[in-house]
Amino acid sequence: GAGSRRSGALVVGVSAIVAIGVGYWQLSDRVHSSEAGPLDENLIAVIPFRVSSTDDRVTILREGVIDMLAPMLPEEPRIVDPGAMVSAWRRLVSDDREVLSESQAVSLAGDLGAGRALVGSIVGGGESFAMNARLLDVSTGEAVGDATVDGSADRLRESVSQLAGQVLSMEAGVDKGQVDYLNDVPMDALQAYLEGRRAYRQTAYVEARGAFSRALDIDSTFALAAL
Repeated sequence: GAGSRRSGALVVGVSAIVAIGVGYWQLSDRVHSSEAGPLDENLIAVIPFRVSSTDDRVTILREGVIDMLAPMLPEEPRIVDPGAMVSAWRRLVSDDREVLSESQAVSLAGDLGAGRALVGSIVGGGESFAMNARLLDVSTGEAVGDATVDGSADRLRESVSQLAGQVLSMEAGVDKGQVDYLNDVPMDALQAYLEGRRAYRQTAYVEARGAFSRALDIDSTFALAAL
């Protein structure tokens, strides 16, 4: 009867309003996402590493690698604040042993405004472990490059320093064959050299020469900086 028709019309009307509301929310969400600030290509989100070890001296690197990389990469590129990084990560995982996929890592890095995400794993014990890492371009999800370091618990700083050097080299587009050579270069000299390479590619030749000169001042045997 008339009551049934009115009830049916009311249901249809409510459904239409809900549909419009959901559509508006989805559109607003897309607009909000598109209006988010641009990603900073000089900012790297270091995701806590997956660690396969029973040695406490090694498992400490799960989050510790972020704290150790922070002072090694203070300028360009630099890393997301360790506290902010770990807090954001903990909101996604159910326990410290959970591993994010590369796509999840990229999404998390993007939420933090980082243009790069560094994911990695450590396998082994205190006497010897293998550290493998991959630098990802957040805008595309593609790998920028891979890093491999053989380390030990009594050489933690040197091991993480080698990782930092390889990350810097990848960002600067250094040929893979030169990475091992650069591992032995002092960090300050390496950063100056890579700043010079970046400036040279941007045709800022005076700035590039200055950076290469600083690298040689730090390490007079740094042959690549003299070329």
